[in-house]
This record gives sequence, structure tokens and C-alpha cells, in this order.
Amino acid sequence: MIMHSDNTGTDMCIKYAGPDKVRAFIASAGLKNTMVPESTRVFFGYLLAAKNYQTFSWSDIGSAASLPIVNSPLNKVETLASSADDFVSYYSRALHGEFFQHKETLNEFRRILSLGDAIWLLPMPIGVRAFCKGGSIDVSGFHAICAPGGMFVANRWVYFCLTINWTAKAETDPATVAAFAAAGSKALTLAKQALSA
Repeated sequence: MIMHSDNTGTDMCIKYAGPDKVRAFIASAGLKNTMVPESTRVFFGYLLAAKNYQTFSWSDIGSAASLPIVNSPLNKVETLASSADDFVSYYSRALHGEFFQHKETLNEFRRILSLGDAIWLLPMPIGVRAFCKGGSIDVSGFHAICAPGGMFVANRWVYFCLTINWTAKAETDPATVAAFAAAGSKALTLAKQALSA
């Protein structure tokens, strides 16, 4: 789910745990600006303004692939959203095991986050140990990229959340994505240089 941004994997995990338990965990961690939908299927069903969005299936999503997005991804009904503060709070604790009962689980969590494609898409500075999970959405009129995580450099931890939301009519906007990646890479490189001095 984390390594490949697999929406079906996300849905299986949410269904197994239960969306209310996921929300209860978020609340118990003090993440007050983080929202998750019932499932990513329901989320996309709502974006498409499907009458039956609460029971929208993956088959329905496949059939609706050419339909326009009607509702904004950032909304008050079914959304995936968080704040930079919440992401930094989460990763500054999760990367040290606060939410895990066993060191083996923490090791696996770190291993998977060290393989995330956001690490080479930014790219991260050479010589740091990076742990990051990126996410994005592109629909006509709305775009978002988020790359939160942590990096270990010069025997110090740095926690970050690089994020941007913007409007553009096209369904893709490679120029803005490239500018975001370059700015994010520069910011993390400057942090590394400051800590290594």
C-alpha cells in the first residue's frame, strides 16, 4: 500500500481495520487536521458525483474513467487531506516507533518508506537516510502533491512536509510538478548543508 500508492491496498487495510478505528487512531495521535474517507472507492465516487457514491465499486470506477470530476478533492464530505503540521507530528513520532509495539514492525515501516519513489523524484540530497511517502492527485482544475517524511543526516533527524495545491485547467501540469520537485530538493539540500557544517 505505501510503497506503490496502491488504492486497492489502501482500501483493504481500511476495511480490515475499519474506517472508524482509523479515524480514532488519527484522533488519538492528536492529528486534528487529517481527514480520511470511508474508502478511496467512495472518495472517487464522490468526486464523480455518483448517486451511489457510498457503494461505488472498483468496477464502477473503471467504467467512469472518461467521466469528468465534478466535486473538488478538497471537500467536507469524502476527502483525503492533512496539514503539514500533522504530517510532521506523525512522522517525528512514527519513525521512532511511537505507534508500534514491536521493533520488527518499525524496521519494516522504515524499510518501506526508504524505498518510496518521492525520494528519487525530488530528489533527496546525497548522503542522507531518507524516509518519505509521496502522494498526489490531478484532475482538471485541481492538483495537489504532498511529500512528507524524515531524513537522518549528520546524526540528526529532520522532519518535513513538502506540499502544494494549485489550480490549472489541464489534467496534468508537468511544469509545476518539476518546479515543486526542484524547490523541495533545494530546501532539503540546504537543510543537510546547515546540519553538516
